[in-house]
Amino acid sequence: MRKTRCAAALMAGVLAVTGFVGCSSEKNGSAGGATPSSASPTPTVASETLLDQMNDAIAQASSVHVVDVQRIDQSGTTRTIDALGAVDGSNLYAALTEGDSFAEVSVADGTTWVRGNETYWKVTNKLADDKYELIKDKWVKVGADSASKLDQSTIPRSLVDLVLKDLDTSAVDRSSFGTTDDGAQTIVLTDGRNTEFVLDPATSLPLSMTDGASDLTFDNWNAVPAQPAPPGDQVVDGSGG
Repeated sequence: MRKTRCAAALMAGVLAVTGFVGCSSEKNGSAGGATPSSASPTPTVASETLLDQMNDAIAQASSVHVVDVQRIDQSGTTRTIDALGAVDGSNLYAALTEGDSFAEVSVADGTTWVRGNETYWKVTNKLADDKYELIKDKWVKVGADSASKLDQSTIPRSLVDLVLKDLDTSAVDRSSFGTTDDGAQTIVLTDGRNTEFVLDPATSLPLSMTDGASDLTFDNWNAVPAQPAPPGDQVVDGSGG
């Protein structure tokens, strides 16, 4: 059975600005960036323990760059989320792409802004021409409720949780050593089907993970600088009712 995954909608007050809305379909796949090595010994630590160590390492991390490619229908349509900043999303820049629709999200100092192209506003979000002209090429400040709905689609920790949400950790019972493209050793955890986690053995932090519906790749753990807020002269307030 193929599972589906629905993303949250973003509403911005009187502008009726909605975010990327859709469902993800599960499909066989594996995370890139590392391949198991049959000649290497199997890690002696239990897979469930390795997953616990991964979660602890993520919880202690401050920042990361993550790219999430989500399959949203059976025909192969994808949504890409490219986010960098604080793991908890308190400071963040993210770019969201789905077909010709593109939007950027900025989070700083407790405020969330969204800037989208014409397709994002007028096609994806059905915004009227006159309202589009008010926000064209601008960053739209959104209210707290709208920002919280967007969180699960952009915050690195939320993207990880989306993959882990329905995971039966006892099913991830296979582990082996692998290597990255540049030869660095990794630990690969898999259920032998759709789920795979590739970890850095030195830090227990993930390099990639997949559940068959989303493929996540990570880099720059604890090394992403603070992301700036949009310039004031490029901001429109859409947080009102």
